Amino acid sequence: MLALFRQKNPTTLFPVFLLGVLIKLPLFFHPPVLLHKRTDGLFFQWLAKNLSLAGEKPSFFSAVLSFLLLFWQALLINSFIVQQKMMPRLNFLPAMAYLMITSLVPEWNYFSAAMISVFFIILTFRYLLQTNPSVFSPGKMYNMGFIMGVGSFFYSPLLLCMPWVFLSLAYLRPLRLKEWLVCLSGWLTPYYFTLVYQFVFDSWDAKKLIPPFFPGLPEIPSLLWLSGSTILILIPLLLGIYFIQEQFRKLLVQVRKSWMVMGLFLVNIIPVPFLIPGDGMNGWLLFTLPAAAFHACFYYYAPRRLALFFFWLIVAFLIYVQHFLHEGW
Repeated sequence: MLALFRQKNPTTLFPVFLLGVLIKLPLFFHPPVLLHKRTDGLFFQWLAKNLSLAGEKPSFFSAVLSFLLLFWQALLINSFIVQQKMMPRLNFLPAMAYLMITSLVPEWNYFSAAMISVFFIILTFRYLLQTNPSVFSPGKMYNMGFIMGVGSFFYSPLLLCMPWVFLSLAYLRPLRLKEWLVCLSGWLTPYYFTLVYQFVFDSWDAKKLIPPFFPGLPEIPSLLWLSGSTILILIPLLLGIYFIQEQFRKLLVQVRKSWMVMGLFLVNIIPVPFLIPGDGMNGWLLFTLPAAAFHACFYYYAPRRLALFFFWLIVAFLIYVQHFLHEGW
């Protein structure tokens, strides 16, 4: 089965779609309500209201929209990894891994602000890795900051991802204070115009723009299947990191930089849920992006039997918890 997703043939896209439908069937049989969190940004609140998704009743439209967004994100992640040559050849393992990982936690399949924010992170990745280190590019720096600023209006914890942007710039490019200031100005632009709008229309409320972040333990339900999901995410992730380290010296310089930026994002995103404890498992959704990349490397570089074992183990686990356990699904 894994050999099918390792092929270069574009027709492999259909099996990826079919796999996504099969492992996400509960999403259609038991449509979820829209996830409302205190971390929802102003733009997401407006979007949810205008899409008529803000009700308390389950919505089949919301389920279909969630699946299409997840499938689109899987393709974008796959395209990004292939374009940056982060894997030796064209394959659909990153897309497959992303769909499987997001299926392990039901909350990651619900239409939410965190789901929308994944698009902004992918776009920022592209800008980071497509800039020429030897060329001063204020336009790209501004766009990068602006993307993260707008993204935080959908999902406010993206504010906590800005250290990753600056650390990546410091790693990828010579230190140029002008570029950092331009990136910072792009990040602050949406806040500036929002505050101007509030001031002009006498609706000043700066607290709505930045929710209070405070340290604490995230709200994680004490369910046995969740422990299984965590193990099935972490083991391939750690093995994927190990296999990348083994191949690191053989990789091109640009490919090494791409994996380092991915690793910096993984390190940056780990403490974020501990600063937004009220977000529950939804706060870990951004973690699935680097996890999918390293899972794909595990499936690509691991011995065939080991890779097949974990693939079918995850599929069997998903079938069991979705159809025989109903708590949380």
